[in-house]
Amino acid sequence: MAAGAVQLDIDHEPRTGSENMARDAAMLEAAADGAGPLVRLYRWSKPTISLGHFQKNAADDIPQRFRSLPRVQRLTGGGAILHDCEWTYSCAISRTHAEASPPERLYESVHQLLIDLMLANDIKAGLRGPVLPTEAGHSNFLCFLRRDARDIVVNPSASGTKFRAAKIVGSAQRRRRGAVLQHGSLLERHSPFAPEIAGLLDLVPLSRQRLAMLAGTFSRNLAEYLGDGTVQDGFTF
Repeated sequence: MAAGAVQLDIDHEPRTGSENMARDAAMLEAAADGAGPLVRLYRWSKPTISLGHFQKNAADDIPQRFRSLPRVQRLTGGGAILHDCEWTYSCAISRTHAEASPPERLYESVHQLLIDLMLANDIKAGLRGPVLPTEAGHSNFLCFLRRDARDIVVNPSASGTKFRAAKIVGSAQRRRRGAVLQHGSLLERHSPFAPEIAGLLDLVPLSRQRLAMLAGTFSRNLAEYLGDGTVQDGFTF
């Protein structure tokens, strides 16, 4: 594994969609230039719609309820994401890293790290598993209304919840010169702009503070996994 020291940026200042996507793009470019693994954890300063790389950014293509929100185009594919009540992670690795291929390897490794952390904290999480083409829901505008075998699904344990088992993590990738950027959303709770989509706090008896701690632990676990155990706080590029 060509790994080395990892740069980890836990960004405590929520940022705009344009700022967040620019930082992720810079991570991919740095990895393509041969930088060691990069990991970032961040939030959004206001509710924002990010569109998948191949989705159209015309007003007529956006559902009415989201048209007043800021929009940003992602480098990665997939459906749109409403970034509101969530933590977002991103990681970038060079083409020589052992996790860079095949494409599904990094998805599976990152999601398994998060599942293991959840299970260790009594959260009933697992991969969705096989999905029939008729169940995938690729026509849905929002990513979290689509289904993929690699989705992380959590079964509810909170008393009185109205939600059933729900997708609370989805990820997407972009490649450049063999380097890989992967980012994904960990839903904290449902948003008033999409109340039908549950977050972790809707499903399990967990506080926001505890979830923030788990998100931080996950980002550091991911950094240690992708590197040689040496973690440098903050980016140098």
